[in-house]
Amino acid sequence: MAVANFANNSVSIFLGYGEGMFNLRKDYPTAGPSPVSLAIGDFNGDGNPDLAVPNSNLNGSAGPGTVSILLSKGDGTLQPHVDYVTGVDPLSLAAGDFNGDGKPDLAVVNFQDNTVSILLGNGDGTFQTHVDFPVGFLPRTIATGDFNRDGKLDIAVAHGNFLTSFGITVLLGNGDGTFRSPVEYATPGPPLSIKAAEVNNDGKLDLLIVNFSQDTVSVLLGNGDGTFQKSVTYPTGGISAQALTVGDFNTDGKLDLAVVGAFGGAVLLGNGDGTFLPPNFFDAEGFSLATGDFDSDGKLDLVVPGSLLFGNGDGTFRKEPGPNAGAAFAGSLQTADLDRDGSTDIVAANQIGTVSIFLNRPFIALFPSMVSFAKQPVGTTSAAQTVALYNPGSPLLRITSIVASGDFTQTSTCGSDVAGGAGCAVSITFAPTAGGTRTGKLTITDNSPSSPQVIGLTGTGTGLAFISVAIDIKPGDPINSINPGSKGNIPVAVLSSRTFDAVARIDQTSLTFGRTGDESSLAFCNTEDVNGDGLLDLVCNFNTQSTGFVSGDTVGILKGKTVDGIPVRGTDSVRIVPK
Repeated sequence: MAVANFANNSVSIFLGYGEGMFNLRKDYPTAGPSPVSLAIGDFNGDGNPDLAVPNSNLNGSAGPGTVSILLSKGDGTLQPHVDYVTGVDPLSLAAGDFNGDGKPDLAVVNFQDNTVSILLGNGDGTFQTHVDFPVGFLPRTIATGDFNRDGKLDIAVAHGNFLTSFGITVLLGNGDGTFRSPVEYATPGPPLSIKAAEVNNDGKLDLLIVNFSQDTVSVLLGNGDGTFQKSVTYPTGGISAQALTVGDFNTDGKLDLAVVGAFGGAVLLGNGDGTFLPPNFFDAEGFSLATGDFDSDGKLDLVVPGSLLFGNGDGTFRKEPGPNAGAAFAGSLQTADLDRDGSTDIVAANQIGTVSIFLNRPFIALFPSMVSFAKQPVGTTSAAQTVALYNPGSPLLRITSIVASGDFTQTSTCGSDVAGGAGCAVSITFAPTAGGTRTGKLTITDNSPSSPQVIGLTGTGTGLAFISVAIDIKPGDPINSINPGSKGNIPVAVLSSRTFDAVARIDQTSLTFGRTGDESSLAFCNTEDVNGDGLLDLVCNFNTQSTGFVSGDTVGILKGKTVDGIPVRGTDSVRIVPK
């Protein structure tokens, strides 16, 4: 979210931690003195959403105003503002391609000289000198669209005082950055907010306005030729409506209206034919609002200063605390993916002279914060302990990696994404490679602001136990018959597995084999896949007469160590035959 702040000439950015938690704020200065509106567009063609903020003279200063351009770095931060001259007292603006060259331009409403300034964009983030076009008395807000369906962008401006002189001015575009003569349309009251949208599904853009003193909204259906029908008015229920946005809030494929004012908010559900149902109220008040899917659930949400309203998909909302730039009034709210992470962020122009940005970031909760294991024999593996991971926010938590270090290993059910309100489990085991205290870390890297998260791991290795290995005495001989008096050798294969590479792990020189396993009988070793599983096994030959076997023995025992000193032990059946 970005907010323009009226009094201290800056822009603020807020970094959010999920549902209702756009809590980290970043402010950016503008040229001042009183930004109350903003527009978003890619003004330099780098794929990042940039900001344009008109610097209103509502504090009483006279003369031409300016518009501040704040180019985005693509990570939710902005470059310092660069300013361009406009008409007198620029109050609101819109971005669009008014001359058809594929580069965003600006249309700036100038309150005190009753004009719209067009600043053609150069496509590199800079703009040409403004050219002004007359509109109605005291213009306030602006909407753009192709009202006559000629492929050229047009302008509609809501204007007037709060007494007798008010209406809508329509300027049809010539496609070269100039406009035809203005055409006026009457409104039932002073229009404060204006939007262009197709609300009756006829392929023709319509105009929607909030009538300040009437506490109503009006719909002017478009004829598709740049003209509009007489306004039809709908009451907003006594909320003193001042701001308007459009969206499908009950997911029926028909556009609805959301309005907010000094005494609350309301949704007027659309019938799809340009008419609307009576207002359904929601608990939020303010002087600006915007819409976006902040929790990525496919249902449109609303934001007003200080409140987030998460859509239920049926035209009702659930209220949560929202971003607050500290301003008495937020002049304008806009939404965009400012850091290109796939989540909807918020930008606000505040009437305290700043613009604020609130990035929509997830939050991660982990329990416990430290994992300790009981004493564990060296060379053995403990039972698993679990770390619970939970995403209590709304945005998707994207996990890059989960890594355990030291004598600890992990598996998880998390995958690459954890949805808002969902959780997963990380299972950790401890396999000490030496005695004494052993430590490690569980490190989780993700897209939350607190990444990476680190959980301490500790355990104690005790007494050298052994690793049990699978052996095959006399591979290929199912009986394993041994004549203790033979002058030959007995082949013994130490079998590899997917988790134990016998060739790489076993210290061949440490191996002993015989009736107790302590007999120093090793002759030589080689490698061979004796069981056809695709893994090389370690095959060692032991001097028969040195193995100590006697009549009646039924088990042969192999002992040794791994290359890092961990004892190993394996057994297989034998059959002793007469000498």
